[in-house]
Amino acid sequence: MLNRNQFNRAKSSALSLGLTRVGGSFLTATIATLFVGSIDKVALADPPPPGPIVLPDVFCFRFTDITADKDDPEGDKFRFEFEVLNWTNMSADGVRIALNEGTDESVRFADAEVDLNGRPIGPDGDGQPNDNLNKSNRWSVTESTSTAIQWDVGENPFAESISNNDLLAATNNPQACALVPGCQLDSFGNPVIPDLETIDNGDNVLDGFVIEVDGFVEDAILSFNWNLLNESGNPIGTPGTGNNYGFGTVNIVRTEFGDGDAFAQFQPVFVGNTGFSQSQALFFDDTFNLSDWDESKTDTEFAAEFGAGITAAFLNPADNIFNSPVNTQLLDSPPNDNPDPQPVPEPSGIVTMGLLSISLLGFGKRRRQLG
Repeated sequence: MLNRNQFNRAKSSALSLGLTRVGGSFLTATIATLFVGSIDKVALADPPPPGPIVLPDVFCFRFTDITADKDDPEGDKFRFEFEVLNWTNMSADGVRIALNEGTDESVRFADAEVDLNGRPIGPDGDGQPNDNLNKSNRWSVTESTSTAIQWDVGENPFAESISNNDLLAATNNPQACALVPGCQLDSFGNPVIPDLETIDNGDNVLDGFVIEVDGFVEDAILSFNWNLLNESGNPIGTPGTGNNYGFGTVNIVRTEFGDGDAFAQFQPVFVGNTGFSQSQALFFDDTFNLSDWDESKTDTEFAAEFGAGITAAFLNPADNIFNSPVNTQLLDSPPNDNPDPQPVPEPSGIVTMGLLSISLLGFGKRRRQLG
């Protein structure tokens, strides 16, 4: 049976969704309002929430290193390191991720750890990303299952919270721009960031969160909900309450190596997503490319899409420990026993604007199977 992405590839040439290729990434013309600025630039990880001012395009998560388990006989076990940026109204003392319904059935968490020195994964750091503060990550893994992982400051007196830059508190464009390193105002007074590598040069970032993922076969997707937690261990935001930069989704797909932008054939996973990319806003340098990880294995690549302000249905309902509402759903699906199209509801919060045309896609909830 075709998995989700094989189905999407087969139908991509026949399905007209109003997609526009922009700067090597797919943008959906009908959701352009998610990008408050212009859409003639590369797609960023987290489109800013709609509001009375133009907020800079920033990211909340970015992969800084990816390695493969060279001893894994199936060749489908990988470790991913990521940095977290905090654009909310309070410091973050915890990060929680939990698989959601966007994950293919073969893909599960295998382990989690903290990388003290940040990228690359291992005992030594390389001082990258350049100009990043490169704080030591002294957090602890406090939960690690096949479907959920949590890191916290814990009892380590040397562990530091992730400071915050409160973007939603800005009352005008200059104030918002001043919160983002490298941001400039264009001739219209709107914020632009010429070099995406500057975004994580502030003090609201921490690298060194590592997950190990098993069963990550080609064309499969790993998808999880994420939450930043306050000092009391509660979420800084969930749909309908708190700060929209305090929660969201992350999707990452394993793709065929050397096939150009093969990832662009994959449709966005959830309502509110804007499409997979290998942008600098998603990956540091070329960490998405594992072209030389082991001569005995098949070279591979990854692409990702991140979104702030949306929460999908949890793969394991028990992982929804904060009783978070769900405000998005799977965007499309392979054919199933019910051929009649089902309407896609408009989620609340950060993704409400610009989704009217997406609802016209009208695909029902997909059923994921591999093989």
